Formats: sequence, C-alpha cells, structure tokens
Amino acid sequence: MLFKLFGFLEFHYWDILDIAIVSYIFYKMIIIIRDTKAIPLLMGLLVVVFVTFITNLMQLSALMWIVDTFKTIWVIAFLIIFQPEIRRALAKAGQSKWFKFIYKAEKNKTYDILINAIYNLSKKKIGALIVMVKEAPLDSIIETGTPLNALINESLIETIFTPPTPLHDGAVVIKGDYIIAAGCILPITQNQFLDKSLGLRHRAALGISEESDAIAIVVSEETGNISLAVEGQLLRNITSDELKEYLITYFSQEENGNNNKIQNFFLKKGAKI
Repeated sequence: MLFKLFGFLEFHYWDILDIAIVSYIFYKMIIIIRDTKAIPLLMGLLVVVFVTFITNLMQLSALMWIVDTFKTIWVIAFLIIFQPEIRRALAKAGQSKWFKFIYKAEKNKTYDILINAIYNLSKKKIGALIVMVKEAPLDSIIETGTPLNALINESLIETIFTPPTPLHDGAVVIKGDYIIAAGCILPITQNQFLDKSLGLRHRAALGISEESDAIAIVVSEETGNISLAVEGQLLRNITSDELKEYLITYFSQEENGNNNKIQNFFLKKGAKI
C-alpha cells in the first residue's frame, strides 16, 4: 500500500518497517560503542551513509560513481575498525534468551570441568580455594594474584593447587568460563563465633562472601571435605552433585524463582556461620 510524504515521496508500509529496523540497529550500535574511542568513527560513517542516501535520492551521477567505487573499501574498513565492538555485540546476542538452551549446555559443561577438578582435589586431600565472580567486580582481589586469563581446564586447576607450586596457597578467581587469576589474597572474616576447627581457607572464603556476591569453594587439606561459602554462610561437607545443583541455581540467568530455590537449598543443607 502506498502513501505520499511531502507530496512527492512515495512510501510503502514496508518502507516504514525498513526504516524502523535500520534505526534500531544504529541505536544498538551507539549503545554498544558510546563509551569507547570508536564513537567519532561511527559519526564519520553516518556522514558517509547520509551522503550515499542523498546521492541516490538526487541522482548525482558523479557522487554515485565515487560511492559505488569505494563501497567495498568502506565495508572492509568498517569491519576492521569496529571489530572489537562487533565481537562484543555478537557475544551478547548469543547469550540472549533465544539461545538460552545452548548457553545453558555450555555453562553446565564448564561446571562439570570445575567440579571434576574439585572432586579430584578432594579425593587426594589437596587444599583448594576457588572464588567464582557473579556481578560485583573483584578487581582489587585479582590484582593481588597472578593473571592467567585461561579457559577453565581440569588439569590446570589441579596443577595450581598441588604443592609445591608457587600459587597453591592463594585463591583462584573464576569469571564465566575463564580462570582470571591465581594466588589471590582474600579478606579474612571478622566473625568471632566461627567453629575453631575452621582453617584460614574457610575464613578467607567466608570473608569474600561477606564483602561481595561471589561464592567461594573450599577443599579441606585435612579431610578433603568440600565447603561452599556464600553471603556470609558456610555450607560444609557437600557432595559434588549438590555443588553443581547450587552453581546452576545461583548463576542461572533466570531471576524468577531462584531465591526460593537457593533458600530451600540452604535449609536442606543446614547452612552454618
């Protein structure tokens, strides 16, 4: 269906949809790069797009020839200049709810790798302290350790905590699928009512859980038992299956109903401080 704008421009309803989609794409691009150094480059690109539109509208043959000649170069330049922003946008799109079933499968695979490493450390009675970041950044903690930025790997985690490696006494910080740093120093809880049998690892795990929304997993060097510290509470002697259940619940992208699941988990295990 056609209608006229300003008496001479003819539009279909599909043209309005087309303009709306392009506007949304440009809006999302600006949101993604607004805090980066690429924003002046985007403004320059918008000028080029505007000139292209005007040349086609007014049928300026010479300018149209220049635009068509350099069109391929502009596309390549765009991909090179905005490569980091494009990668970030695609990664964010891949984590949307439409692909949640794929994302969930990948996260479960990450948890399996981590839990297998923890189980092996527990079986060998090798002490370990692992911090998993949620929302709150832990930059000050990460800076105290050795940067790794390595994809989670079962053998790597076991190697880090096996004495006499230089990093075995500190904490490993994990964010998403990556081991960000190892040998990190954590704050110690000031709680005066803790069980006297708790060692430095457990007290450090409680300390970081009191100061952030991160969770800390502890493997006891004496007993091999696995403990979980979260929100200033300590779940002691949990199984690998229980640990996986909690990780999936706590780090789930679904918000509704998770609080009840977490509370039930705490009640079932009888969390202590």
